[in-house]
Formats: sequence, structure tokens, C-alpha cells
Amino acid sequence: MKKNLPGNSPKFIFITGFVPLLLWMLIIFYFSSQPRIPITTNYAVSFAIFKTLHLIEYALLYFLWIRFLILMRVKKSFLIALGATILFAGSDEIHQLFVPTRGGMFRDVVVDAIGACLMFILLQ
Repeated sequence: MKKNLPGNSPKFIFITGFVPLLLWMLIIFYFSSQPRIPITTNYAVSFAIFKTLHLIEYALLYFLWIRFLILMRVKKSFLIALGATILFAGSDEIHQLFVPTRGGMFRDVVVDAIGACLMFILLQ
């Protein structure tokens, strides 16, 4: 009889893999639901700060996706995680179309995808 090790039990995968992924997606959704708050009146500085945050948040989302999929022993985890991250980025921009003072921008999906791709490269 094969024993379930802590690293492959459904409870372990749920708590350490799925819960952090879900929480991070909820955090992204929450902040996307908030009205835009200007950090500075300098457009270039504000743009750079917000796009850097996009890169970081979606690099982390990709990392959490890949971690969860590897724990689930899904084949082609790296590519599936990349697709899931980019799909979430697209859905988040669509969501922002309905938030006052926000707007969904294809450019942000591209920036988010770059963040995911940078994490992909880092993990290779």
C-alpha cells in the first residue's frame, strides 16, 4: 500500500498550493476594484511605478500557479501556468472596465504577461 506523504496529500496541496494562489488572485481583484489613486502628479513616474507593480504582481501570480500545478503533478505546468496567468490578466482588465476611474487596457495585459514571462525565465 502506497503511503500519502505530506507533500502529496490533497490537504497539503490545497493549503499550500491552492489557498495562496486563490488569496493572491483575490488581492489583485480587490485592488483592481479600487478607484485609481494618483501617487504623484508626474505622469512618467506614476506610470513607471504602476507598471512595475504590474510586473511584480503577475510574476508572483505565475509563481503561485506553477507551484500549485507542480504540486498537482500537472504535465506542461510551466505553459499552463503562463496561459492561466495571462487569462487572469485579461479578465482583470475587463473587470476594470466597470470600475469608476479605472479602465481596462490591453497594454496592461502585455505588461502582466511580461511579468509572468520574466518569472518563467527565472525559474528555468
